[in-house]
Amino acid sequence: MGAELRGLLGDGVLAGFWLQVSAAARSDAVIAERCRVFYARLLALCEQLTGAGPEVLAAALGRGAAVVLLQPLGIDLTRGSLPAIKRLLAEGRPR
Repeated sequence: MGAELRGLLGDGVLAGFWLQVSAAARSDAVIAERCRVFYARLLALCEQLTGAGPEVLAAALGRGAAVVLLQPLGIDLTRGSLPAIKRLLAEGRPR
């Protein structure tokens, strides 16, 4: 599922759109409710299609969130979010 998600988010357009929608949702209850309904249905569909439980879905959502947050910063995500986070950790540690 990781490679498919990277392919979907590869150009950053969807991630940028989601960040804008999330910002709008903070001050608009209607947008927030629509986002909640969207995510609830998306998670239910993922559960139905994959058989994944809440723990697996939460982990996948976390990795997707990392992609959405790191992509606008120009972080190389071609090998996935875990290698990117490992590189960032190495950069951030005191030498």
